[in-house]
Order: sequence, then structure tokens, then C-alpha cells
Amino acid sequence: MKGVDTICPGCSTGCNIRVDHNNERIYRLVPRQNLDVNEYWMCDDGRHGWGYVHGDARLMFPAIGRDNQEELALWEVALGRVKEGFEQAREAYGVGAVAGIASGHLTNEENFLFGKLFQEVFPDGPVAMRPKVSAEGDVAFKAGFTIHGDKTPNTRGAKAVLEGLGLSLVEASEIWKGIQDGRIKALYFLGGDPAEKLSETERAALGKLDFLVVQDIQSSDLSRMADVVLPGAAFIEKDGTFTNFAGRVQQIRRGLEPVGDARADWEILRDVMGVLTDKTSYMSAAEVLIDLAGVVKAFEGVRFETVGQGGVELVEIAAAEA
Repeated sequence: MKGVDTICPGCSTGCNIRVDHNNERIYRLVPRQNLDVNEYWMCDDGRHGWGYVHGDARLMFPAIGRDNQEELALWEVALGRVKEGFEQAREAYGVGAVAGIASGHLTNEENFLFGKLFQEVFPDGPVAMRPKVSAEGDVAFKAGFTIHGDKTPNTRGAKAVLEGLGLSLVEASEIWKGIQDGRIKALYFLGGDPAEKLSETERAALGKLDFLVVQDIQSSDLSRMADVVLPGAAFIEKDGTFTNFAGRVQQIRRGLEPVGDARADWEILRDVMGVLTDKTSYMSAAEVLIDLAGVVKAFEGVRFETVGQGGVELVEIAAAEA
């Protein structure tokens, strides 16, 4: 057995955990002490919620075509189709016709690259985030441990990054309305939620798009509606940082290789940026964080090495309110 120190992605608390694994398979998640975040604890949902990493629904290869017409594709072909579809929409309807859904399930670095893509290529395109909040809300225990109702690990961080880039986030409802009204013709949808579910409103809107790119980790109704599917990595298959509900930046660490031909999401976004702008400079998530910290004031001075050894000594930031 090998262990990697990382962060639980199950909610916005950001519990410090160790993932024990062997031969590219997880065997258990256990809590690590961090008196400022989770003390000595983690909840049962987090402890046992990793089965999807090895589940049959994992997206393992890029794909092109909707529903029964879907075909597996090489990365070069899939990225070429992304370039073609977005450029067609931009040329036919203007840059404001391409919208984006960012993700609180992806890292600060990944949302930074997503934001830069819209900043540089689709500056008038609206960007939103879909909230995922439990109907139970926050659940507090006598020991002082709280399971937060926000079931994303990085909504606060993603908002801080995107707003720090100068993007004005809109409500997700504005995206769906824009599609229904015909103002939005193409959408880049970042997933990462292992329990992804679409509402009827979302499903109806997505069906009216000319072009839909979905970057996600599992096959779902969402991925089946996409013109291009880009398979991303689970939390244990990549490096990066999450910002928890309190504004604390913590590092996730790669312990396993991505399944099949899936890639870390920052790599996918780097490559999408590359085909649309010819900018492909990043070689690691750490390099992305350096650029992020140089642009987004809230992250000034944040580096992998300053976040803390073993994910215990962490850096606080004055992030925007979630």
C-alpha cells in the first residue's frame, strides 16, 4: 500500500485526508489531522464516496457525436472538432454566442485556464457556475466538525479566480435563458461532479445548442448530449489546489494515473487554449498556479511549496465571498 496526502472533494469543508492505494486502485480514505479545518475527523460520505473513481461510468476516451452517433476519437481529432465548432459559432453569431459553465469541482488552476480562455477568445461570452447545495444545509456536530451543505470542494476558489480575472459571473439561469432565446449557440461545460444530474430546464436548453463541449469524468445524460466529450481526471489523478468555504487554499496531490486516455483537466484546458490561441506553455499545474498568483490578487504569493508540507500548513487568502 502507498499513501498520498490530499483533500477530500466531497464538500466545501476541505477535510485533510490520506488516500491509500495499490496497483492504481484506491483501498481506503482516512482523515489527517488539521486542527484548523477538520481536526481529526472526516464524514462517512467522504470516507466511502470514492467508488466512482474506478466505476464503469468513467469516461476514458475523447468522443465526438451525440447519443447513438457518438464515436471514440483521438485527442488531436477531438481538439480539432472543439476548435472548428467554437470558431464556427463565433464567426456566425459573434463571440457573445459562446458561453461557459465553470466548475466548483475543478481546481483553482483549472478554473483559471477556463477563465483565461473566455477572457482571450470569447470576451463577451457569459460564464456561470451551477451551485450544488444539499437541502439539509450545513450539518454541525458537537465535536465542532461541520459537514457543509455546499457539496463542491472549490466553489469559493473558482469564483475568486474568475472574478479576479475580471469576468462578471452570471447566474446559471441566464445561460439557460440565453440558449432558449437563441442568443447563445455554443457552450463549454466543465463538469467534475460524480453525481451529475440535469434538471428538465437544463436538459431542454442543452438540446437547442448548435455545439456543446462537455469536459467531465463520468458518462451521464450531460455527456450524451455533447458534440465533443473530453474525459477529465478524478481528484486523486491530478495536482492542484482547492479553496474551501473559509478561503483556505489546500493542495490536492496525484496518486494514480488517469484512467484510459483521460487527462488532468488543466492539461485539457491548456490544449484547448492551444488550438484556439497557439498558447501552450504550461508543463505542470504548479506553473499554472504561478501565473494565477501573478494575475489574481487574492492568490498573490501562493505556490505549491507555500501551501504547506503534507497539506497541513496552509495559506489563507482573502477570497471573494462565496
